[in-house]
Amino acid sequence: MKAGDLIRWHKKYVANGSDEDNIIFEEKILIGVVIEDYEKHTKIITALIDGSIKRVHASEVSLLKRARGQ
Repeated sequence: MKAGDLIRWHKKYVANGSDEDNIIFEEKILIGVVIEDYEKHTKIITALIDGSIKRVHASEVSLLKRARGQ
């Protein structure tokens, strides 16, 4: 992924369950823009998501749309 690409972040979190035996996981999908080119050896993507810069593991991100080339 390159800077300017539009991405989808699949954020997973633990929802409040009624009892400790049943843990409920929920997923929230957030849209963001890659601000630094992705380097394979780090496996971390730096993106602008919901107005703040986040560093997210590449396995939690999917490409939504490529940026136009120069």
